[in-house]
Amino acid sequence: MVKAATDGRYPVRVSGPLALSVHPFRLELVRRGFTPRSSQDHAYVLADLSRWLECEGLAPGQLTAERVEEFVQARRDAGHRRWLTDRSLQLMLGFLRDAGAVPPQEHGAVESPVEGVLEEYRSYLLRERQLGERTVRGRADVARGFLTAQLVEGQLR
Repeated sequence: MVKAATDGRYPVRVSGPLALSVHPFRLELVRRGFTPRSSQDHAYVLADLSRWLECEGLAPGQLTAERVEEFVQARRDAGHRRWLTDRSLQLMLGFLRDAGAVPPQEHGAVESPVEGVLEEYRSYLLRERQLGERTVRGRADVARGFLTAQLVEGQLR
């Protein structure tokens, strides 16, 4: 297990084009109320993305939805058990988009009202309830069924 550096910096040397974003991302998650461990785990995934971009010879500006899918497939192929869908990376990608490090979300992928509520719910469960990713995923799946049943003409009632 890697222990946090005494100066509060991210404890692992990170390479790749997003290396300078890893520490600010971790700090932002802590500021939002994520536990230090959860924040570090999310930062590891950003570090993994940065290394993957470097290995693929890609710049952050080339991180399209298709490239994100390639990244999560590479994580699956490497045997990772978490952060294996583009949806699970939305917190990280949102941070990178807000920072201008990667392109904005493509407008072809319109987020439904259900997905918007579910993303807030997932963040709440992670931050406030401090639940694990697997538990959050299970609870979000149950909530998705309930919320989908509440849709009337594409709007939540």
